[in-house]
Amino acid sequence: MSNGQHVNIAAAGQFSIYRPKVLSFVPTANDIQWDSPLLTAVMSWDVTLESDYDGEYGITQLMLGTGFYYNTDGQYVLDGNTEIYGTPQTNGPSVYIANDPNTHTIGFLDTPTAPATPCVDMDIKFKDYIRFKPVGEHSIYITIAKNGWLVDASACLASGLSKSNCPPASGPVDSAEFPVWTLKRAGGGN
Repeated sequence: MSNGQHVNIAAAGQFSIYRPKVLSFVPTANDIQWDSPLLTAVMSWDVTLESDYDGEYGITQLMLGTGFYYNTDGQYVLDGNTEIYGTPQTNGPSVYIANDPNTHTIGFLDTPTAPATPCVDMDIKFKDYIRFKPVGEHSIYITIAKNGWLVDASACLASGLSKSNCPPASGPVDSAEFPVWTLKRAGGGN
């Protein structure tokens, strides 16, 4: 108060928080390809969201890797040049228009590749965060769900492919967890 006194007043009220949700998740590819001297993992899936509000959405991918080519020194790092990837071959989020079903599904595609010199090991774990940002000046990306996938493969120039493990990505699980990283590995992502 203007006279220097103060009073504590308890506040009460109700509010609700609206949260978009994942409607469907369809794995479309998981494979290891050996085209000497390159070892490539292929992971793709489609995800469909439902929201009552327009906005932007996409995937933030973190990776934890070992070995020469994908070593992350024991910590998860941002995989790629940007925080949010939308449809493949873009460097940004996808637009979501609530009344346009054509904007509700995005495809995820990642193809980590490493050269055999003379051998290569790919041992990588990925965490994918499916995120949405409603239209608005002060809006931020929130996590709707997260899933994961891994690559465990090896090849040598002389003997070819010796290990080939790239199971389908796990289905998304509802989550509000924000992705956390301190470093990024440029050149990754979809």
